[in-house]
Amino acid sequence: METTIDRSGALVAADVGNTPIAFARCRRGGWGSGRRHEASDPVGAARAIAALARSGNLPVFFGSVRPGASRRMAQALRRAGLRVRDIRPALARLVPCRLRPGSRAGTDRLLNALAVKARSRRGAVVVDFGTAVTLDVVSPEGVFLGGAIAPGIRLSLASLAERTALLPRLSPGIPRRVLGRSTADAMRSGVVRGLAAAVEGLVKGLRRELPFRPMVLSTGGDAQLLSRICPSIEQVVPILTLEGIRIAATCRRTSSSGRGSRAGARTSRAPGRASRSGRGARSRSRRSSSLSRSP
Repeated sequence: METTIDRSGALVAADVGNTPIAFARCRRGGWGSGRRHEASDPVGAARAIAALARSGNLPVFFGSVRPGASRRMAQALRRAGLRVRDIRPALARLVPCRLRPGSRAGTDRLLNALAVKARSRRGAVVVDFGTAVTLDVVSPEGVFLGGAIAPGIRLSLASLAERTALLPRLSPGIPRRVLGRSTADAMRSGVVRGLAAAVEGLVKGLRRELPFRPMVLSTGGDAQLLSRICPSIEQVVPILTLEGIRIAATCRRTSSSGRGSRAGARTSRAPGRASRSGRGARSRSRRSSSLSRSP
């Protein structure tokens, strides 16, 4: 089943991450409220996405960093009769990369790069606070240049609890002071404030290495929390990855329309060529007739 969007750009975008599946509906460039579902339950996520898509008979476009979950989600959506498309194949054409030969960036990183290209002409560092934290650099021309990857705060807190005998499981939070006077405050200080300090240091290092001065944006599930203690971050864009999916889907529709128009143009020119051939044949016939009448 062909997956296309109409001129309004109406669709449902789904970002299949390592931990959550985030999704939202977009109509005429405006986003509805975003929703999240556990990536460990892709069939349940598909049911929620289907309910959103059916209300407007909308196609579903998704990007994924968790192939098994996205495959099961897409299968469930297709069984429900919905049009589904993985946006990853389009990104090779839409997002030029300057990486080492053989290297490949994650789909979420490329979608963020595509979205930020539409927001900033001075280049950008995109800080995505998810299960992993990525700092990715996009040039003013929209080229993905690479970046840095670190463990996210939830992953770090969970790892401390799992790999030690006595440290507790904690939810993320920002302690008032760097000096933790309890085990929980000390863990949050080290993980949350420590990650913020790492981000600030990495942004500073990237700015030293780059020939342009990028703007710094953040996105991801913990962006609102961490951006409060990362002064280098200029803007928080919670739907940045979903916006990248929308742009890629829209570019795909435009490209398909362009191919159709070019095919139509070739077809419309064909009669012209035939008529010229016909005129040439008639001309040759007249010359042949005049030669046959010559003495």
